[in-house]
Amino acid sequence: MFKNILVPTDGSDYARRALTLALEIAQKFDAAIELLHVAHVPQIYWGEPYAAAFTVPMQEMVEKGGEQILLDTLKDIAIGTTKIDKRQIVGYPSSVILDEINAKNIDLVVIGRHGHSGLAGAMLGSVSNRVVAHATCPVLVVK
Repeated sequence: MFKNILVPTDGSDYARRALTLALEIAQKFDAAIELLHVAHVPQIYWGEPYAAAFTVPMQEMVEKGGEQILLDTLKDIAIGTTKIDKRQIVGYPSSVILDEINAKNIDLVVIGRHGHSGLAGAMLGSVSNRVVAHATCPVLVVK
């Protein structure tokens, strides 16, 4: 039923819970997991003439930070024999996640939810809410 499971991560406990549940599902269905970190770099750094001096250091920081987030998400979690492909992409998180669903024939997304509420939730929106609303596959939101 599920062969390709996408688990987006921001390194939070919610993302680690999502990975743990995704691993249980993957083991039952002999599925592979893509553990994805999307680094959101503010637009101020995109091609502005004065920002050119920050491009290389910013890219290095994003790459190192993303790798650390992937490692932190996996820390002390029993993977077993499940195949996990780690990826990091720079972009707007919900858009990148939705693009990955289509590009990789994802069968299931298991995503953590921070649970922002009130004004913060209304103003910022939620990556998990956007993914649920627009995904072409089932999405399991983990609290």
